[in-house]
Amino acid sequence: MRLSVRFNDKWLVIPCGEGDKSVEWLIEETMRRSETPNLRAAQNYKAVLGESGGTLRADDPIKEVLNDSDFVHISNRESPVEHALPEKILYPFQQQDDLRS
Repeated sequence: MRLSVRFNDKWLVIPCGEGDKSVEWLIEETMRRSETPNLRAAQNYKAVLGESGGTLRADDPIKEVLNDSDFVHISNRESPVEHALPEKILYPFQQQDDLRS
């Protein structure tokens, strides 16, 4: 399972194995991968579904609340979350011309 996560205006792909880990782990792993060193601040962040805007509980197992390739926003608990999805995802095997058709 892998998720696309938006954090600090960047999109990251986070591999989650079988999804047995918690949403809290997802927040911490995203912060690690985005080179945000203050992991103690992770408790001040929330995870929100990208499409519906539903807030995820930190102690929920990923596989019970998310599906493979879902979009998740991680933001400060006080900040409003924009529910923007990436406009286009360009895969390595695609050519720019493929996107025009």
